[in-house]
Amino acid sequence: MQNYKKKLQEYLRLFVRDILRDVIKHGLQGEQHLYIAFSTKHPNVSIPDSFKEKYPKTMTIVLQNEFENLEISNQGFSVNLTFSGIKYDISVPFNALMYITDPSDNFSLEFSPDLKEIPNIDEIDVKGKIIYFDPHLYSKL
Repeated sequence: MQNYKKKLQEYLRLFVRDILRDVIKHGLQGEQHLYIAFSTKHPNVSIPDSFKEKYPKTMTIVLQNEFENLEISNQGFSVNLTFSGIKYDISVPFNALMYITDPSDNFSLEFSPDLKEIPNIDEIDVKGKIIYFDPHLYSKL
């Protein structure tokens, strides 16, 4: 039996990846800015310990003015953000996302975070430049 909701969540996460790739390629357009909330409990989230203490469940970041080095992978994204004049490295897997919102365009997506670790490269079948995840391996996580 298909788990349509889970499959839809996976495709929407790929859509977020594409949105962030567009930000890298073209920058933020006009008044565009992104609020991105994620679960800080996800084992692959990388944030400073002080943030983990301050935000034990969820954290929302804003990509607008003071961010740089946005990088995207198939599993997630990393970015340098400045808080109170101090730069921090943040790394978030896509399956830790809770929502992404662009208030300038009245756009929002909501997610159910998957707190399991991301499959490692050994569980991914690479054919050409397209990455195929084996759903049977993924469902065991």
